[in-house]
Amino acid sequence: MCGGMGCSSSGRQPMPTSMARLANRFDRMIKRSSKTLSLHPSHSKSVQLPSDYSTFLATFGAGTFDDGRLSFAIADLSVASDLTAEELFAVLYDRDFRLGSEAFTGFHGIPGIIPWGHDHQETTFYWIADQNDPDRWKVAINGVADNLLVHSKSTTDFLATCLLDRVSFYSELQFDQRTLSFVPSRAG
Repeated sequence: MCGGMGCSSSGRQPMPTSMARLANRFDRMIKRSSKTLSLHPSHSKSVQLPSDYSTFLATFGAGTFDDGRLSFAIADLSVASDLTAEELFAVLYDRDFRLGSEAFTGFHGIPGIIPWGHDHQETTFYWIADQNDPDRWKVAINGVADNLLVHSKSTTDFLATCLLDRVSFYSELQFDQRTLSFVPSRAG
């Protein structure tokens, strides 16, 4: 018997999704967003945001994963009053980023980059908005000399890999599972 998740043809339970793993680790019930979230026009040109990010926000809200040493702050880009989003977009317009031979400055439409979070060391997490389907956007982080490092992962895959699997894409530091918690943001 496979429980409520359904069975694979081998009779084994399928691997839980990254969102399910995050929700389970932080004692959250997954809430499916009834609406598609879009980038709030006060931040930049409005565009639809990835569905797993919408589900993440419906489940967790904006806030910070923190273990007392390391932290990841996740913004709510669908509202005007999110202070983390305001800070991310303010920094974005002051810098040029490179992905190979392509340069990005701010977000003025597709193609472009959209910031959605950052860590305690001022590393920013972006989506490479290179096509109209936001569920196919890749996660990128700013690397050395503002060259973007791209990861073939969705938002929740990236978070689960960094937070739960203790895989770091850009640092030797790893989150301590014993003290890792999620702290919701207060509205700005």
